[in-house]
Amino acid sequence: MWALGIMIYEMLVGYSPFVPLKAFSQENEKLIKENILKGEFSFPYDFNEIPISMEAKNLLRRMLCPQVKRRLRLENVMDHEFFKIKIPLQISIE
Repeated sequence: MWALGIMIYEMLVGYSPFVPLKAFSQENEKLIKENILKGEFSFPYDFNEIPISMEAKNLLRRMLCPQVKRRLRLENVMDHEFFKIKIPLQISIE
């Protein structure tokens, strides 16, 4: 589930959750490893640029939990409120 959480985060945000936004360096590589082990990541501050629902944030926090026993299991992921959001479909036929 952890890897799926990484992919969902990358699809929603556009970059990996544990990578600092600075240019890549050896120091950043160490920081990435520390962030992964601690489960430290954040969401973009500019909500207007990348709007992420509270349901998506909750799902990702629970999927990217570093403690395996506390991490969501597949059956819990599929039942999560994020996948129950109804998005209105707008079709324009001209």
